[in-house]
Amino acid sequence: MTLKRIDNLSCGKIFAVMAMIIGLIEGIFYAFLGSSLDFILGLSGLGCGLGFLAIIVLPLIGGAVGFISGLSIAILYNLTAKLVGGIKLELE
Repeated sequence: MTLKRIDNLSCGKIFAVMAMIIGLIEGIFYAFLGSSLDFILGLSGLGCGLGFLAIIVLPLIGGAVGFISGLSIAILYNLTAKLVGGIKLELE
């Protein structure tokens, strides 16, 4: 069995969702780090606010970048698969 073509939009959507999940994890990490630094340094909540903003912004940026990456990877795969014949798969 040979994988000869990947649907461009479906690949873009999968990459977008995966990148959004990674962005959410990073945003949670930055929110925790920002609130910890506020507590340690005695700041007025700036780090905490920016950290919680990262929970919203990083998944959105990651989703957009992931979609564009997945779309371009699928397009490149489809072009090169025509030249070399695709990826051979063994399924059970």
